[in-house]
Amino acid sequence: MTDARPHIGLMFPATGPESLAPWGHDGEYLAALDDEVRRRGMRLVLCGTRRAADIPDIADDLHGVVLMGYHDNELDALPQLGARAVAVDGYSERDDLMIVRSDDHEGGRRAGELLTSRGHRELVLVGPDAHDNGAMRARAAGFERAARAAGVSTIHRHVSTGTSLREGTLIGRMLPTRHPSATAVFATTDTLAAGVVEGLGQAGARVPDDVSVVGYDNLALASLVTPKLSTVAQNVARKARLTIDLLVDPDHSGPLVTEVVVLERATVAPPAPHR
Repeated sequence: MTDARPHIGLMFPATGPESLAPWGHDGEYLAALDDEVRRRGMRLVLCGTRRAADIPDIADDLHGVVLMGYHDNELDALPQLGARAVAVDGYSERDDLMIVRSDDHEGGRRAGELLTSRGHRELVLVGPDAHDNGAMRARAAGFERAARAAGVSTIHRHVSTGTSLREGTLIGRMLPTRHPSATAVFATTDTLAAGVVEGLGQAGARVPDDVSVVGYDNLALASLVTPKLSTVAQNVARKARLTIDLLVDPDHSGPLVTEVVVLERATVAPPAPHR
């Protein structure tokens, strides 16, 4: 029997086994989006693509399209889509593409403000290359703004290729050797931050006694790791609701930006006197 319910397609780059890791932001957003779609009597279809150029052909058969994980330059290069489309965490300026994202710049600023207010003056910023990722670029810019406002002149950048726990762990292991005088880390996702905490421990550094760590997202993971992760919280469930609002109501337009708050848990403390 043919399913007559409107079909919403969640499209994402199918780059590997962690494309939709359940412990990451995309996994939590997927769960929230599925709840919202079912609540409104629609059906969610997952559509992994090997390349962004495949999006238009798939989108034509759907009532609406949610694009997650694609770089803005990839989206800018696409022809006009046949279905209404929302880019999650996007910064594309296309007129036919609606946007839902958190207040990334403010979130990064608040992370920097938290660490500098505790007395940290040599900081490390960990995250993917911000050149082609608007969300990471905004978070980094907000963090650097707070650091400058506090008179901090030293921010070490450690560029990751992704946002996985595994990569965060590898970076955490390196940090005490590469930046021995740094006392605080801001990682632009919780998965990276949790990995950094693990890697620092493996390298013999104590969190937060030797190094403080702040993440971004407030995933379930943040309250499960030890010590519990301080983070910038965004409202993933509200992002999912706003996404469907944009797809089903032609009177809505974007970008729609959700609020952020800082949750200080156990991974932030003032620098130790010997540092």
